[in-house]
Amino acid sequence: MKASKFRKQTVKELSDEIEKARKENEELRYNVRSRKEKDYSQVKEGRKNVAVMLTVLTEKLTSGEEGAKVVKDEADLKKEKTTVISAKNTAAAKSDLKETIKHQDKTLNKKTKDDK
Repeated sequence: MKASKFRKQTVKELSDEIEKARKENEELRYNVRSRKEKDYSQVKEGRKNVAVMLTVLTEKLTSGEEGAKVVKDEADLKKEKTTVISAKNTAAAKSDLKETIKHQDKTLNKKTKDDK
């Protein structure tokens, strides 16, 4: 699908659409593995659609065009919880994420050095 369609949606609608698409993709992958579905190209197309939706969602969150943003965290999708992040806190959340990734990379590098 085109990104222009997703840009017209609100953040909440887009988050719901992403959740719905992920569930559909999971079901489609299961059907392909169990040989109920033969067209694997639909799985690839579904992944691309989710990627486009996530890109548009990120654009909306970083632009700050709306006041409070509602974002469904990956871990919270299963619990159906939402986290409200204000436009100011978006940058802080990104820096926290970068720090977490750096820490994980250091830990991973340390483990690989110990294995050698």
